[in-house]
Amino acid sequence: MLFKKMLPAAFILLSGVVGLLIGLFYSSSTIESLFNSAQVITSVLASIATVAGVVLAYFALDTWRSQLRGSHIYGQSTELLEALLTTLSIAINKKPIIGEKTFGETGGKITQLVLQLKLKQFEPVILTKITDVQSKIMDDVKDKNLISDMTISTLLSVVNELAKSLNNQFK
Repeated sequence: MLFKKMLPAAFILLSGVVGLLIGLFYSSSTIESLFNSAQVITSVLASIATVAGVVLAYFALDTWRSQLRGSHIYGQSTELLEALLTTLSIAINKKPIIGEKTFGETGGKITQLVLQLKLKQFEPVILTKITDVQSKIMDDVKDKNLISDMTISTLLSVVNELAKSLNNQFK
């Protein structure tokens, strides 16, 4: 217990002795130049830290922007996949499509999402295939009021391709 009380006193005494030795062996101009050098060094270090902080903030902002853009693309592409699956389920039912409200809404949604994703340059080859399949679906509906097996097969292939792309890009 006594040792703990004496430790601060010993530190103060040691500091005083060190100060006395510095005062005896160094002139005041030498001590002043050392303090000036220390001020210059700390000023330079502070400037470097400020520049490093700005660079780090820029990279953090860039990463955040990239992540935000990626999450937006992911959301739109999963919506597109859901709309394509809805179209596929309507097509597989083999019921007359003209007058089917869900089919029209889904087709409009697919068109809108494809255009938005094309603007963001997301998988242009797959998006072109989706547009082509949509054209085939519209031709089938105009001709037979049903979606042909060949078009259903193509639609299924495009859905699988989009799903694989989503899984690969957004692991």
